[in-house]
Amino acid sequence: MKEVSKDATEAFEDIGHSDEAREILENYLIGTLDEASQRKEYNVNVIRAGELPEEKSSSSLRIILPAIAIIGALVYKFVLAPKAH
Repeated sequence: MKEVSKDATEAFEDIGHSDEAREILENYLIGTLDEASQRKEYNVNVIRAGELPEEKSSSSLRIILPAIAIIGALVYKFVLAPKAH
């Protein structure tokens, strides 16, 4: 589980940012969290770059639709297209 809605003030202060960084910070401040929101835990599924989310159910449409497309292309190429000439 990854934490979200966490107060980053301590991490910001530990770095020792300059006054210029503090001025820039004001442009990016979205809001402040109340104490209740900071203690709330959220379940977040983290997907890293290059990973696909796991599917809980397999869908037969993933097989049927491409098969129909291939059959349709073959029927057009070998049945319908030769009749057009």
